[in-house]
Amino acid sequence: MDRIETEIHGEVEAVSQKANRYGVKIGETWYGGFGQCPVGKGSQVVLRFYEKDNWKNIVSIRHLEEPGLSDDEMSEVLAQFRERSNAIAEECLRDAAQLLKGSGNHGRSDSEKR
Repeated sequence: MDRIETEIHGEVEAVSQKANRYGVKIGETWYGGFGQCPVGKGSQVVLRFYEKDNWKNIVSIRHLEEPGLSDDEMSEVLAQFRERSNAIAEECLRDAAQLLKGSGNHGRSDSEKR
């Protein structure tokens, strides 16, 4: 008989960690998995499980949204990066122009010009 997997989304209300297995409570239901629990209380998760006898066995569990920057935060970071990159590029171009224009020494020090 093939096992039927179900996927749910929800907030982890409680976590239980034993030596080599863990439990995650979502709503009124506990789900069991093996190894270290990859999520914590309060996490929004996607959980895949199958039922066997009275057990709900976790196939996979992951954060609904991986931690990271929001779209607004990412836009701000990119804007700051562009601004700083432009300032650095302008400074480099100014320095290069000064070198090309030369102050008349064409790479020689003041003592070498004399």
